[in-house]
Amino acid sequence: MRFGDFSKVSCEGAKLLRTIAEKDTGRERLANQPNQFSNLEWKVLNTDKLLTNKVTTIYKMQKILQLKDTYNHEVSKFMFKYTTSQLLATFNNYFKLITDVHSYNTRPIKTQQFALPKPRSNSGAKMITYRAIEICSKIPPEIKNKTCLALFLAEYKKYVLLSY
Repeated sequence: MRFGDFSKVSCEGAKLLRTIAEKDTGRERLANQPNQFSNLEWKVLNTDKLLTNKVTTIYKMQKILQLKDTYNHEVSKFMFKYTTSQLLATFNNYFKLITDVHSYNTRPIKTQQFALPKPRSNSGAKMITYRAIEICSKIPPEIKNKTCLALFLAEYKKYVLLSY
C-alpha cells in the first residue's frame, strides 16, 4: 500500500491522514496521540519517510527498545552472566581473556577483558563469540561494574534509550 492510498482506512482516519500528508503540523499531533489510529492507519503512516523521527520518539517516550537494541540487550545480559559465573559449566571457556592471548600491556586490556577473535568470514562475524565481545566492549565501565543483574539491565536500557 502506498502512502496516499486511503481506500481501506476509516473515514476519520483518512481525513486525518490527508491533513497530515498536506501539513507538517499534523505530524506533531500524531506523535502525541498514538492510540487514536488503527493498525492499518499506522501501516500507512509508517511508510512515510518523514515520520521516522517521530517513530523513534514514540519508542523513547514509551521506553521501548528497537529490535537491534533488544538483541544487544540480550547479548549483554549473556555477557554479564558469563563474567559473574552465573551460566552453566558448558560456557566456562567460551571466551578468551586478553591476558591469556598475550602478556603485553596494551590499551584494550584497560577497556575490555576479552580478546576479540578474528572472523574468517562474514558468518563468523555474526557468531555470538564475536558479537558478544564487540557489544560488551561498547558498554561504559560504570554500567559493566554493576553487581546485580537487575541493576545492570536497568542501567543498560537507560543508556541505550538516551542514544535515541
